[in-house]
Amino acid sequence: MGFFKKIAAGLRKTKDAIASKIDNLFSSSVDEVEVEQEIEQVVGQEIEVAEQEVDSDEILQQPKQSQQPQPLDKKAEKALAKQEKREAKARAKQEKVETKRQAKEEKKQIKLEKKRIRVFEKLTDDFYDDLEDILISSDFGLEAAEDIVDTLRKKVRKNSINTREGVIAALRESIAELLDYQPIEFVSPTVLTIVGVNGVGKTTAIGKLANIYRKDKSVVIAAADTFRAAAVDQLATWAERSGVRLIKHADGADPSSVVYDAIQSAKAKHTDLTIIDTAGRLHNKSHLMEELKKVSRTINKNYPEANRVNLIVLDATTGQNALSQVKIFNEAIDIDGIILTKLDGTAKGGVVLAIKKMLNIPVLFIGVGEGIDDLEVFNPADFANAIV
Repeated sequence: MGFFKKIAAGLRKTKDAIASKIDNLFSSSVDEVEVEQEIEQVVGQEIEVAEQEVDSDEILQQPKQSQQPQPLDKKAEKALAKQEKREAKARAKQEKVETKRQAKEEKKQIKLEKKRIRVFEKLTDDFYDDLEDILISSDFGLEAAEDIVDTLRKKVRKNSINTREGVIAALRESIAELLDYQPIEFVSPTVLTIVGVNGVGKTTAIGKLANIYRKDKSVVIAAADTFRAAAVDQLATWAERSGVRLIKHADGADPSSVVYDAIQSAKAKHTDLTIIDTAGRLHNKSHLMEELKKVSRTINKNYPEANRVNLIVLDATTGQNALSQVKIFNEAIDIDGIILTKLDGTAKGGVVLAIKKMLNIPVLFIGVGEGIDDLEVFNPADFANAIV
């Protein structure tokens, strides 16, 4: 599946802003065509003159064809000596031309190197400060932006980077390194709890996850979002589309009782993966967060042998607000990773770096569309290429 099939407009804006800043730095810097033209005006003319001297000398010094046979005496020896002299002179002229050519290439390389040094000198604090501002404006957050710029500065200095391509490659590496993570292994049995505020695409993400893992695992979904009207029906549709079992109660039922029944079903059928949908709740409502803690206790009490994984679904378009959501949810239930949705919209996407830097919680999946296959495993290098 292609990564970032539908790149967000916000990511493109960030990419264009960074590219513009770097392009401005190099636009008047190293132009090999310009250098070639400058050197050609001086050295090139000298080569042409040398070549003309060789050609004219060879023409003027060609031995005359005599109608009389040359006697084999001292005159013949003298003529032969003159011929050898002329050939030596022609070789010397040719060597002069080659010397001029080498001088031209050497001068070109020297001039290019001087210009590259001037580019390196242009990578000043002002350049790095401006780049940091661009990253902050793209929701990277202050700490992540500073970390990336500092890493870039070290790479430039260590590797003497002085080309546009080199700076871009080093910046991409710096971003990818910050986002790097160890993939979570869903060993059997695993209970995967999905949390998030209302409207982030949580139920949709669950259906897409079920579709991914049903291919090599047995999966059951617990419809523990009993607060939102039609939430159970919506999840039932996704369960049917992905071809997995669904455990549900009536609307308004106790979420923990739904989780309990799902656990008992998973145990009885030796199910590999149990995915629990929880009610979308505002992260600043303490009583709802307490309900989430109760669900977590139910899992720990009734399924202690299961591997626990807790993922939060974030809307990429909410920017820095997503960071506060992760902080609050992480206090109630330890968050292991992020599902970032709506990257096909206007999201700038930089918030994932802010979260990784401040909380060390990685993005594991990204949503790039409404289709059942539009949930993809997060790849830091591909993300860095999309944003720079």
